Amino acid sequence: MRLFGADESAPKKLNPERRIWLDRLENILREVNMERSYQLLTPRERKIISLYYLEGYKDEEIAKLYTLTQQAINYIRNKGINKLKIF
Repeated sequence: MRLFGADESAPKKLNPERRIWLDRLENILREVNMERSYQLLTPRERKIISLYYLEGYKDEEIAKLYTLTQQAINYIRNKGINKLKIF
């Protein structure tokens, strides 16, 4: 599983240290069998969660990338997190 598929390029802020964390997240998801639940997320939810938790972007920065409001990004991120909690 790759968090950024062929149609989703990794953000420019991705550095080697963050790539390590991204790889660790992928390994953890496999180990606790959450990969399946992670796939239930929309591509947008996956990317926003990754940008926020792994890349350290703030909601307002992500909002500029997506041309959405900060509140919309927060809603999408929380919706994705809630999907992971249910599984």
